[in-house]
Amino acid sequence: MLVFFKSAFDENFFYPVISGDPKIIFENLEESICIKTMSLNELVEIRANWLVPEGWSGIKYTLAAAYANDREGFFILEKNQQKIASISVVTYPEINFAYIGFYLVVKNLRGQGYGKLLITKAIEHAKEILGITSFGLNCVEDAVSMYQKYGFQVATVDEFWKYTAGITVNSKTNTSDQEYSNLDKIDDQLFSELTRFDASVLGAHRTEFLRNFVLKPNTITVISQDSGKINGYGVISEREPAVIEANKSYKLGPLYADNGFIADAILEQLVAIAKPGESVYLETPGNNPVAASVVKALGFEKIGVQSKMFKGEEPNFDIKRIFAYSSIAIGG
Repeated sequence: MLVFFKSAFDENFFYPVISGDPKIIFENLEESICIKTMSLNELVEIRANWLVPEGWSGIKYTLAAAYANDREGFFILEKNQQKIASISVVTYPEINFAYIGFYLVVKNLRGQGYGKLLITKAIEHAKEILGITSFGLNCVEDAVSMYQKYGFQVATVDEFWKYTAGITVNSKTNTSDQEYSNLDKIDDQLFSELTRFDASVLGAHRTEFLRNFVLKPNTITVISQDSGKINGYGVISEREPAVIEANKSYKLGPLYADNGFIADAILEQLVAIAKPGESVYLETPGNNPVAASVVKALGFEKIGVQSKMFKGEEPNFDIKRIFAYSSIAIGG
């Protein structure tokens, strides 16, 4: 049984203003340097003003979900009260793990040690205050040697894929005999079951992230059930590209399933949202060859790779059930 939930479209969507004073994790008064937690509004500004010009694409309306995952996991470095570098260290205390992303130094100040200071102090904070012992990140090939200097080692190489509706050839035939139903809402019981299934894959509960992620505007969630028990789910959302595209595009993920057959059934329904000329992007774990086989069979084409690196013991993710990550920027 496949159940579908589509959140409402909200053309007037805006991120909520979340009150609270920033927490300072490092300060050097002599050099006028301060590292502190960032607000959701600052995160939105950083993405728009720093990351987008650097070519970082995103998912529409997703920053609230990323922020809800760990409200004290986003940091800004200020020099003379001017923002010059950012980083996220989103923590999963249940498994003593944190995922690093949003790491950027403004162009005119690169190579002066600010990035090194920021990542070092952010990791120290997670270790000393939260007891985090393991850290992960994704990076381009040119940055691997830099992160190795911080103690990270390459574990695998994740793969990026693109599907274009009406252009990419779908080499498989739809033979699914699945039953379908549509939901007006995801009730508390189903959401709790979804959270538990998600945690069975990652080892950590990310309740607030999922709540914000599946309920953000114009998002489709497909849940697979067998005798009322969830055995897979996937989410597709409108993408927010860094440059204007001729056609709309989507980001697909997470896609977690007990096996490739379930993942295939979910994936096939999710990509059906794309109209001719529209594209769907996703990322598969490099150490799950079944995931690559599933997306290739549906007509996805590989468009790139990125190294996944860890510092400390690797988390015990159930990789065989991860067919697409939710976002490498927040690690899941």
